[in-house]
Amino acid sequence: MSYLNIPAATDTLAVSQGQIQTNFALINVDVGRNHVPMTDTTVINRGRHKFVEYLVQTIDPVPAGAAAGDSYLYTKDVAGVTQLFWQRVGDTPVQMTEANPVPAAIGFTFLPGKLLLQWGTLSMPFTDGSQSALIPFTPNFSAAPFAINATVTRSLSNTPLFVGVKDTSVTAIDFRLFGRGGTGNHDVYWTAIGPA
Repeated sequence: MSYLNIPAATDTLAVSQGQIQTNFALINVDVGRNHVPMTDTTVINRGRHKFVEYLVQTIDPVPAGAAAGDSYLYTKDVAGVTQLFWQRVGDTPVQMTEANPVPAAIGFTFLPGKLLLQWGTLSMPFTDGSQSALIPFTPNFSAAPFAINATVTRSLSNTPLFVGVKDTSVTAIDFRLFGRGGTGNHDVYWTAIGPA
């Protein structure tokens, strides 16, 4: 069955009634694809979204009739991968998605606006002299991160511990942590945020 362009100017209701019912049935099926159908028994849910689907664009769309202050969501192909974008009329599009996040002790997530947040932990030896560890970024940032923070946990010892980032070592692919004070290994936790 396909949607019928009816009624014709010469049709009577007796002629087009079956066709109109067919059209309504087709509309209900199409709407029911990603909405609760109009025939659903839970009346309050009828017409609500079950999920939202977007046609993949090749360029940033400009909606007809969009007024200043309006905003819209759309998907666009970026290097062969469908990504979600948000745009306010007249502003630069904001990319909302990127790679799949890795929610683990050493992981990362993408943030809207093409930002990447990475984090990790390692057991690092501390001595009275300075110790260091090279930490790779996975995935790499597109440029050096904006900020890196590091903290250290200490054992029951009251010896002060210090951990920091060597500023001249920060690149888009890695950075160097250094620590001083105390003895033995201590857990170091770090976060970095920068351009994806």
